[in-house]
Amino acid sequence: MIDEPVREPAHQIGADGTGFVGHLFPLTPAGELSLRALLAAASEVSAAIGNHNWRVPERVQWADDLAIDRILAPDGSPPLPGWQSSPVAWGPRTDGIAMWRRPPGCRASHALPRAGDVALRTSGTSGMPRYAIHTWDTLRANAESFRRRLGWGRDDLWLATLAWGHVGGLAVFVRSALAEGRLAFAPLPVRAPEIASALKSTRATQVSLVPAMLHDLLNHHLAPPSSLKTALIGGAPAPPALLAKAVQAGWPVAVTYGLTEAGSAVALAGPKEVRDNPACALTLLDWAEAKTDPKTGGLSVRGPAMFRGHVGDRRRRKGSWFNTGDLAELVAGDSSPTPVALKITGRLDQRFTCGGANVDPQEVAHALSEHPEVEQAAVTGLPDDRLGSIPAAAVVPSANSVPAPGLEARLKIWARTRLSGPSAPRIWRVVPDKVDQPRLRALLTAAADPLNARRCSTVIT
Repeated sequence: MIDEPVREPAHQIGADGTGFVGHLFPLTPAGELSLRALLAAASEVSAAIGNHNWRVPERVQWADDLAIDRILAPDGSPPLPGWQSSPVAWGPRTDGIAMWRRPPGCRASHALPRAGDVALRTSGTSGMPRYAIHTWDTLRANAESFRRRLGWGRDDLWLATLAWGHVGGLAVFVRSALAEGRLAFAPLPVRAPEIASALKSTRATQVSLVPAMLHDLLNHHLAPPSSLKTALIGGAPAPPALLAKAVQAGWPVAVTYGLTEAGSAVALAGPKEVRDNPACALTLLDWAEAKTDPKTGGLSVRGPAMFRGHVGDRRRRKGSWFNTGDLAELVAGDSSPTPVALKITGRLDQRFTCGGANVDPQEVAHALSEHPEVEQAAVTGLPDDRLGSIPAAAVVPSANSVPAPGLEARLKIWARTRLSGPSAPRIWRVVPDKVDQPRLRALLTAAADPLNARRCSTVIT
């Protein structure tokens, strides 16, 4: 991780104080250098990795939740209220990098995480954002296990397509850095033609994609370059039919199952396994142990790649089991009862994924219920060929609300300003009374006329 170009930047970050430094960069060489410098300084500071495309309210919440006092971001980024920016002079490779600083006396009251922490946002059981704490050791444990399984090295070139604020995007960076390989970047916004063009022009050997990206590549009839060894598919369940279509089109797809708390992948099926059987079980990486609850079928995992706890809650003991919230079937080895592979079969709760991003229906319903014209709100996920699921909402208007068409338009604006892109409902129904879950799905499915429903176009980028 420490190479000559990042020694001085890392020193500046570490010498500038022991606070929590945030990182909000798109996929660019300057962003890569600043992320290398930030993680190189991690013994002296704490790091928070966020998404460059967050709106200002999301950035403010992120900074306040973690008591971040400095943020590395592209020069000209949307300013945070009251924050001050100054360019960072790290040499010619860092043109366009700015350091945003929290004004004196405005520090949030939360306790600062420890030096060496790397915080990634994830959904909590309450529906509100939580921040999983990783360290360089946990991230490295996952990446090294991955490398032992698939065998990449210095000759490999990774194409980065996923935002660093998501564990899948950060994992690409960590794997490339550990293997001393090369990293290239898909142009923003990350879309199928640009991904295919970047794969070809860079002669990339490795890429990580969410299923929606693979869906778009296949729909555009875009073939992989001969240089590509592995296209890792993760972030959301990948339908076997989609994988079979990809295999037929020549894509060397490998399927992963992972989570933020695990530092990325827990299990995978390599290109050969997927080619032989797109619905195959995923083999556990050698860092991970897994078990299921005999009553519920809920999956728990443990191992050295697991997170250290959540910001503000460090009660997690090292080596303890973590309940993923997923339902799974475990496959034992030929000569041992120890599980060696798994198949994910569903969720214990009502969460779903839209374009690779987790959506909590309770969180969305809570945000909609705060609108002064809404008495109650209910949200569910409806199947979508491209994105896996899309959020749909039914709302009960309050007695003083204006007729339904006007209310729906106002709610769409309300949702866009308070929810992340994937969480904002795409299908709406105004109903007179609260409905139960089965009837809710029936009502919203009927409203989801593909000719009229606005489809989600957001994937993790």
